[in-house]
Amino acid sequence: MIRHRVARDPMLISSLLVLGVVAWLVSMRVMDDMTMDGRYALGAPIAFLGAWVLMMAAMMFPSVWPALIVHQRVLSRRAESGRVEPGRNAAFVSGYLLSWTLYGVLAFALVAAVGQALSGVSDAAVARYVVAPIAIAGAVYQAVPLKRFCLRHCRSPMFWLAQHWRDGIRGSLRMGVEHGAFCVGCCWLLMGLMVAAGAMSVTWMALIAIAIALEKLLPVPAWVASAVIAAGFLTVAVIAVADPSLLPGFSDGGAPMSM
Repeated sequence: MIRHRVARDPMLISSLLVLGVVAWLVSMRVMDDMTMDGRYALGAPIAFLGAWVLMMAAMMFPSVWPALIVHQRVLSRRAESGRVEPGRNAAFVSGYLLSWTLYGVLAFALVAAVGQALSGVSDAAVARYVVAPIAIAGAVYQAVPLKRFCLRHCRSPMFWLAQHWRDGIRGSLRMGVEHGAFCVGCCWLLMGLMVAAGAMSVTWMALIAIAIALEKLLPVPAWVASAVIAAGFLTVAVIAVADPSLLPGFSDGGAPMSM
């Protein structure tokens, strides 16, 4: 029976990988089709949230698959007594994405407000007074206890799921929402940097996805992973101040940002 449970894990991972690749392809197509008048011209809220959910599905695979595998293994054990319900993995992932969708609502509101305030401001000013402070805040946040707590949960979710297991479809949905909340607590400034620097930029999306994968899957102690990400944040901050044109999507600094 152990073999049966373990054998299902590669299938689950493969399914997630396929879904992640599809989400990446669709996200890039959606971004290509969107008419962007400026860095913070995000379109209608529904369109933005639709693209945001696709982006989260593409980018957050490293954060969800360890918890989903634990979730699947518990379900497999319970299946021996006939107590498992179909669709629970889908409910778990849906709850996870729901947490990030709620964060996306907040991000849209903030970007809409900031975008109006920054109308006509140069790329250099955006880099130095928006991107750099967020990057510095991200580096500092890596040492905050809340960040370390959320990162430990994302890297090793087994204990938490064992302590907070809930039965039924609603139980899986709720566990997914709660796991997503931990992930938001871990990565919210990474996503904030992406939105501030590139809004719906595929390049920034790829860079942040790589950072998340390194932080969540790097086989090193959590503090080492945090140090790596903090160094990345500080690098972005230094570049934003010294030469914004080196950042993806930024001009030589003299032209005003179109709105």
